[in-house]
Amino acid sequence: MTDEAEATPPTVITNFKPFPIFALVGVPGTLMGVVLIVLASTGIYEALVLSDVPLGAYLEGMALILLSLSSMTGVMLLVKTPMKIIIQAQSIEVRRPSALLFSGPPHVKNIARERIARMKVLKVVTASASEGSTNSISYDAIFANKDGERISTVEHLTSTDAVQELADALNLDYEVLDE
Repeated sequence: MTDEAEATPPTVITNFKPFPIFALVGVPGTLMGVVLIVLASTGIYEALVLSDVPLGAYLEGMALILLSLSSMTGVMLLVKTPMKIIIQAQSIEVRRPSALLFSGPPHVKNIARERIARMKVLKVVTASASEGSTNSISYDAIFANKDGERISTVEHLTSTDAVQELADALNLDYEVLDE
């Protein structure tokens, strides 16, 4: 039994998916910079801003590429609750990195899996500070034993997809409760 448990790879669930940020912020600017450089090398495009500088069109293209990549990095740094949940045969490990802005120090939480019998999900709505912007919604997964005693909580899951992945990996049913 131990060999079988060690042979199964851990399930990894992440709360942070950078591809949409890359696709919406990084790709358009980078492509425009590459197009400017290609057009400048063919002679079709001449520099608009750096027209007095030799190779100004190339510098404009490179500046556009660097600005788009740095803005993408800036947006990724503002993500407040990145986390990685690693579900192994014996335990659940919740890792929160500290490299991003607005996150606390590195935090690793281990939860013994053999005691978990139930899972409740609490929907947390955080009102925005500015008028006209939408409220932020996150989910807290609360783990309990057979008697209903709370074992641990995983806070700040950003979507019901992450909650569903967690429940499927643990083979648990859950219900979403409003705050």
